[in-house]
Amino acid sequence: MKSLTACAPVLAILASGCGVTEPLDGFPLALDGFPVAWMVTSCSPVDGPAVELYMGQAVPGEASNPSGPHLRIAIDRRAEEVRGNRYTSDDDPPSIFVAQHCVDRDQCYALTSVAVEFDRSGNTTHEYTGHLQITLPDGSKLQGGFHAQLHELLILCG
Repeated sequence: MKSLTACAPVLAILASGCGVTEPLDGFPLALDGFPVAWMVTSCSPVDGPAVELYMGQAVPGEASNPSGPHLRIAIDRRAEEVRGNRYTSDDDPPSIFVAQHCVDRDQCYALTSVAVEFDRSGNTTHEYTGHLQITLPDGSKLQGGFHAQLHELLILCG
């Protein structure tokens, strides 16, 4: 099992996508290999509102279509509903409808399992913090904290 041993800072992407915030004092280490987190509003498979949590290695040029290695976890809930809740790939009915490890924009693999827990509060209404545990397709496990900024995209669901 891989563990968090590096002291990589936890970064959040600003809504403009061109900067980062400072790490939160006392915040858990970032997910090993994926130190940058952000979220985007989205649509669920049944055209309802959803939110996607991304973890990457660098600030993306486009929040909803990152290049390079990243994780993507899509949750069938509005962003404002996830605070203080835990979601797993084993939920019944499933609330996580996408759980992927992408090596680049066009090559993604399903994660074996995922659990994401959102803290009850954030510094602003667009900041989300929490903890993530995942099992990659090769069987390796990662866990760590995230501090993500929400990008509200103009999309129409339903």
